Order: sequence, then C-alpha cells, then structure tokens
Amino acid sequence: MITDSAEDDPSVAAESISIIHGAYMAAVDRGYKVNLVTSGLGCDTDNIAKEVERLVKVEKVVAIIGPICSGTTLAAAPTVNALKVPAISPTSGAIAVSTAGPYVYRTLATAESYVNTIMEYLTPKFPTIAMVYDDSLLSRDWTGIAESFHTQHGGSVTYKAMFSVENSTVAQVEELTRKALASKPSLLFFMATSSVNPELETAFIKTARAVDPKFPVVMPNAFDQATKDALEVKGANGTKSYPLVGGIYYAGDKPYAKDTERYKVMFGLKYMPELGRGGSYGSGYDAMSAIIVAAQKAGYSKLKNINKELSSKSFTFPRFGGETGRFNAAGDLAVGAQLQVFNATTGDAEELVVP
Repeated sequence: MITDSAEDDPSVAAESISIIHGAYMAAVDRGYKVNLVTSGLGCDTDNIAKEVERLVKVEKVVAIIGPICSGTTLAAAPTVNALKVPAISPTSGAIAVSTAGPYVYRTLATAESYVNTIMEYLTPKFPTIAMVYDDSLLSRDWTGIAESFHTQHGGSVTYKAMFSVENSTVAQVEELTRKALASKPSLLFFMATSSVNPELETAFIKTARAVDPKFPVVMPNAFDQATKDALEVKGANGTKSYPLVGGIYYAGDKPYAKDTERYKVMFGLKYMPELGRGGSYGSGYDAMSAIIVAAQKAGYSKLKNINKELSSKSFTFPRFGGETGRFNAAGDLAVGAQLQVFNATTGDAEELVVP
C-alpha cells in the first residue's frame, strides 16, 4: 500500500491512516489474511517508479493500493504496467488516470461524475460563472470539465484565474476572489486540492462572504478540515456553527451511515474525517475488497492472474456500503456522485434533495 507520509500535514496523515483502516476492514469482512507492506511515497512523483519496482521485486507484492496523488499515479503507471502488477488508487482523480494503462485502476468516482453532477444542477440556475482554481493537475481537470459543461449548456464564464499551489499568498487569493466577483457572475466557482494551504481556502471563503454573505458558491472538491476549523464560530453557550460555509455546493460520495458507524466502532474513532477532507476509508475499503475477491477467483497459486480477474467484464466485488462494485474498461469504478450542500450549523455536507 502506497500512502503519503507527509508528517507536517494532519489532513494528509488522516487520509493515509483512513485508507489503511478501510483496507483492513475489507480484509476482515472478506475473511482473508493479507500481508500488508506499506510505503509513504504516495505523492512522491520523482521516486515512485523505483519504489514500485522495490515493492514488487524485493517485497514481492502481487497488487498495490495506491499511489495517492494523481501525478504520482501517472508517474508510476509505466513501471506498474511493465511489471504487470495491478495498482488501484483510492484517491487519484485526474482525467489522465483513465488512460494510464491496463494495470491501473481507481476506486474513486471519475472527475466527470463529480463535476457534471454539480453542473447539471447549477448551470440552469446560474448562467454566468467566475472561476478561481489552483494549478494542480486535478484542479485544472475539474475546472476544465466544469467550464466545458457550463458553456456547452448555454452558460458563460465571466472570469477565470489560476493560482499556484506552492507559491500563492492569502493576499493573492483574496484579490483573485474580489476580481472574480467584480466580473458580475451569478455563481462563484473555487477548486482546490488537499495540497493547497488551508489558509488559502479560508481566504477565499471569507472574502467571498464579506462581499455578499448569500452569494452562490460551489467548491466541487469541498475544503480541508483545517479550513472548517478556522471558520468555526463559538456561541455563548458553547455551541459551534459554521455560517460562512453554509450553502456552499459540493458533489460528494453517497454516505453510508450504518457502515461508517461500524468503521468508527472497529477503530475506536470519535471523529470521522470525510472523503476529500482527510478520510478515504471507503475507497480504501473498495480497493482492498476488489484485490481480495480477484485473488480468491485467481486462486492462491496463481496470484499473477489477479489483473485478469480485475479486468474481466463480469468481475464484481462488495463495496464499503454493501453495493456491488465493478470497474469499467478504463479501470475506473463505475459509481456516481451525490449533489450536496454544506450546512451552516454543522459545517458538514448533506444531500441536496432536488424537487
């Protein structure tokens, strides 16, 4: 399993731990013993090829869960395909992952599933949109999909600006946000990955709300837990609320309350990070479940045939929420996303029921 060992980022650490936990839960549910070897280079694009080779040739792994970051998954793909060892990323959302090769899979809904779910609802309501996004591969992909959908369905873009993940400042993001709103859109779009400093997300939300507290905002990749914490408002009686994030549109994975509660009990967790904000236990579960079922079908003496099973049109596996999972021809998990909106009281996303 190739996760990310960024010790200076609590959200990244939480995400990596949740993937491992989810995979462990799947192994328990399937009743299958797994010899798990872990690596912390899930976002180390420069060294991932050598790491994959080491895992396969030295550690003798027969399947991989990971990498984490899209660029790292793409960098690993040539080695993964050459060594003929399937790799299932639980978190890589870039479009190009779909064409990374016959041994690369992912247990994450595609970018189109997330973005189009949002835009199908928002475009008819808000015909003009201003877009601010970071320069990561994932953000550029998602923003491009949103723009294409919006314009192809009669909408227009009033402003579009990109900022650097590595070098942008709070002041720069504040300025871009003000310019975006000055272009007179009916909807404000902000896309940032987990690599972005939470202070920049916080700056965007505060600036947008300062100009107009009720202005329609969509953040297709949501925001970091640290961003939510920074926007917390404490009441006189000790209550907490999150008025600045209330009403922000988002497309998330379908929640599974019963299974999430079982997960929390299994690992003694009181705090449950959500997908995209520190928790990918569901997609980690799905990746391990798929590998175990494929291994069982291949037979212990023929584990080299795991990929043959994974790529079969008839292959299915139990998902985290109890649904039946399957990969399409591109190795993407065939699953949709759910239109959600953030609640001002809890600061969490909940399903937006469309009449």
